[in-house]
Amino acid sequence: MALKVSKKKLSLFTSNFSLTYFIFFIILTFVLMFMDYRYDYLKQIRKDLSIVTSPFISSTNSIMNFFENIQDSTKSNASLRDEIKQLNIKIDKLSIENQIRNFLVAENENLREANVLSKKLSPKKTFFAEVTTPTIRGNKKIVVINKGAKNGLREGMPVVNKLGLVGQIFSTYEKTSEVIPLLSKKFAVNALQNNGKNHAIIYGNNEFLEIPYFPASIQISIGDIFVTSGLDNVYPSGIKIGEVVEISPEDKQFNKIKLKPSTSSNQFSLVTVIDY
Repeated sequence: MALKVSKKKLSLFTSNFSLTYFIFFIILTFVLMFMDYRYDYLKQIRKDLSIVTSPFISSTNSIMNFFENIQDSTKSNASLRDEIKQLNIKIDKLSIENQIRNFLVAENENLREANVLSKKLSPKKTFFAEVTTPTIRGNKKIVVINKGAKNGLREGMPVVNKLGLVGQIFSTYEKTSEVIPLLSKKFAVNALQNNGKNHAIIYGNNEFLEIPYFPASIQISIGDIFVTSGLDNVYPSGIKIGEVVEISPEDKQFNKIKLKPSTSSNQFSLVTVIDY
């Protein structure tokens, strides 16, 4: 019983002692604050503490700045990603608009070309097509177009564009056709000199057009133009074939004539097929 009373007294004493110390420190704190404010007693202590704590404060600030920079950088990157996304959307939109514009330009070009050809050649029918693949197959240069038997095309039809003769369809499939271009070694056409008098057969030579034997007695000059004669019943008359760029004597009787074709498979993407 006496032990329990002693413990109770000890607990009460400890509690009172703690309260007394707490009050003492509170009063001491206020006294020190007042003395420091009035007489600047703690200036040196503050200075010493500042020296000791400055590196820690600086490190803390650096760490805080580091994380703030990361946060700012993250926000900045997110903003840049949004801007890039919006720019890509605009680029895609412009690309689509450009494709539509090119398509409309091509369609208008086709209509103008059809009108010119109709007046000049009087074909039964014309078909517009796009060149999908200018290729070389073996030793043959081939031009593939995106129209075929399903569209009414057939072998032997002439192929032209606004510059002149492109070639002739030699093979048709359901949705595509293969065209022998001017420069192909399999190509040949009955031609007429631009004076309207002299006829010749022009052949392809893979790299240029040529007339192997042109009478030396007939006047011909660099720059002369040859057009289709219509005599072969394959091509309408008056379609430009090529221009004379070289005249070489073969012998006393004949000259070899080299011509630059009016069209090249690398220079066009749209053609017109003629039902003649």
